[in-house]
Amino acid sequence: MKKRLIAALLSLCMLLGMAPLSVLAAQPVYVALGDSISTGYGLDPEEAEKSFVEQIAEQQELSVTKLAADGETTASLLAKLADADGAVAEALETADVVTLTIGGNDFMNALYEYMAEAYNTANGTSFTAEQFKQALEGKNEEPEQAAALAFVTQNISGFAFGAGGTLLTQFETALNAIALGIRGYTEAPVVVATQYNPYRFAADELKPFEQVMPDQVDAAQAIADAFDTMLARMNEKIKALKAREGFFTADVFSAFDGEEQQNPCNASFLSSNLDFHPNAHGHTLMAQTVGEVVQSALSGGTAESTDITV
Repeated sequence: MKKRLIAALLSLCMLLGMAPLSVLAAQPVYVALGDSISTGYGLDPEEAEKSFVEQIAEQQELSVTKLAADGETTASLLAKLADADGAVAEALETADVVTLTIGGNDFMNALYEYMAEAYNTANGTSFTAEQFKQALEGKNEEPEQAAALAFVTQNISGFAFGAGGTLLTQFETALNAIALGIRGYTEAPVVVATQYNPYRFAADELKPFEQVMPDQVDAAQAIADAFDTMLARMNEKIKALKAREGFFTADVFSAFDGEEQQNPCNASFLSSNLDFHPNAHGHTLMAQTVGEVVQSALSGGTAESTDITV
């Protein structure tokens, strides 16, 4: 009996010796929070298109828990963080690293509300923000997409330099509350992605046609420039988390802004597509940008030394 036990123990030791370290060591736990950017909205799994979250998890051999949701706003995420017995709280308590994409829906919802109200005031109509959004997407007959887009072009600077200030104040307050909420469950490093401009590449794409369609080129540039203005101010709030909460920042804005060869987003003024989500190429850029910060954070890097772009 004793010989059998010794033989069994020796066999077990041999098996463990042959097992790779990756099997023996538990994979670090990666929790992904946020909106449809993190869910990979619009990607085609049949074409093997993967979100930046999935790419990072595979490349760095992380065990991923994806709790992002399409349409997530700062308000809806705060509600989840307030639930101490919920899935988000449970996941955060075991997290080794967290990524967060948030703010894009807050921005777009505020923009649609502003535009719908301004359009109604100017035209005596009563469109809701959702109806105006659908008009911009070409899904409503009234107002027509061209009319809605033209109105946005003429009035978006008013949002960027005026009404957008309310959004910024609310966003900063909510972002700080989210940071405190996350810290209530974990001290793991948190990597927050900056907001990118989905229309910069699309606007630049029109520039070669300036002689034949100057109005369209000017309109596209006006939209892209207004987004740059607002996003610069939003991203200041995101980057400020480093000083207050020790969070990490992944500068996705600069990664997308510097892309000159291939559009990182679905948006295209040439085809009247205003979809602001990243395409497969955009998610690869995000995987590189966010992934480098995740790797540094897991290796013991500090927030102050990790503001990485590619």
